[in-house]
Amino acid sequence: MKKKNSFLSDREEALMELLWASETPLSAMDLQEQLDSSEWSRMTLYRTLQLLIEKGYVRICGLERNNTQYMRKMEAAITKSGYLAKELINRNFRRHDMSGLVMALIEETQNISNDDVSDNSDLIADLENIISDIKKRSNDCAD
Repeated sequence: MKKKNSFLSDREEALMELLWASETPLSAMDLQEQLDSSEWSRMTLYRTLQLLIEKGYVRICGLERNNTQYMRKMEAAITKSGYLAKELINRNFRRHDMSGLVMALIEETQNISNDDVSDNSDLIADLENIISDIKKRSNDCAD
């Protein structure tokens, strides 16, 4: 990221959500089609995209021809998880808070989810993989 403490505004976050959800790079025209035109003028979209590029959250990854013009294709330069982690760190979240945060996230997602909360096998497998990766990195650093 180019700017420290560069949190996303509501508009920036709305654009980032579209970019995070997309499997392919998007042009400003692609984004405009997905936004509420009563709330997003073309100029507002361009200004917000420029701010995201300046902050380092969006990168230009190519050009696409549209009739006689070329459009920049853009993608997120950071994952949603990466952004949330940086935001927590900027808010003085520290490593010793990690286990409490994980437990709170699990509890909160179970409270709002309609999924069967008694079957956490996928979650447990994911957490075990994360723990295994952390142990491997620790061992690699010790060697």
